[in-house]
Amino acid sequence: MCNERLGYSLVEANRLAEAQAIFIFAIEKFPRSAYSYDGLADVAARRGDFTTAIRHFQTSLEMDPDNDYAVRGLARAREGRRMH
Repeated sequence: MCNERLGYSLVEANRLAEAQAIFIFAIEKFPRSAYSYDGLADVAARRGDFTTAIRHFQTSLEMDPDNDYAVRGLARAREGRRMH
């Protein structure tokens, strides 16, 4: 969970490349980390890449179907893609 906190701190600081690297590292070490996929989705959404955000949120939900954050994020990403 420490990696996710660091990753989200970097997202909030708009240091997206660094955040992405942290989330990828976390997935390499813990491939079933739904929260790391949420992080990658948030990075993609911040960049305006809503298709990638949707894919990552869907992966997160496959791992953890009860992940409310991913459900809400998926809805936001779909709305973002629709608006662009």
